[in-house]
Formats: sequence, C-alpha cells, structure tokens
Amino acid sequence: MFKKLKIPTAVLLSFFILLSSLVSVFAVPPQEAKASDNGLAQKPIMGWSSWSFIRKDPTEAKIKAQADVLAAKFKSHGYEYVNLTCQIS
Repeated sequence: MFKKLKIPTAVLLSFFILLSSLVSVFAVPPQEAKASDNGLAQKPIMGWSSWSFIRKDPTEAKIKAQADVLAAKFKSHGYEYVNLTCQIS
C-alpha cells in the first residue's frame, strides 16, 4: 500500500539539529544588558610602566624624566600613575 520512505540518517540528524537550534533560539527572548551607573570603571586605569621603555636598566633620572613628561603632557588626558617595574631574575 504505502512505499517505505528511505531517508538517510545524516539528513534526519541534520534536520533535528536544525530544528532544535531554531527552537532554542526563538524560545528564549533576548535580555537587555545592564550596567551600573556608580562611577566605577568608566575608564581604564591610565598610567605608564617603566618596563615598556626602560626594561631592566631603570635609573632615578630615567624614571623622573618619564614621570615629568607624563605629568606635563598626559595628565590632562587622564593618566595618573607611574608604575616602576623591573626584571626579576
């Protein structure tokens, strides 16, 4: 009476994966992202690190020269910190 329908397993598997994906996408409504307005982390910590330029040979004169430039030219842009780092061996 009825002919047997032969559908490859891969086609059936693909169909069910697609169907379950569509159901999961449309079943959960998107949620709105919320941020606190408490003044924290409105900008990253702005500073200069000695490792970027001086590496393993920091001197007081080099650090002071870099800090002076930071204060004169970058403080108005939000830079506040001079971070002294050195090579530990």
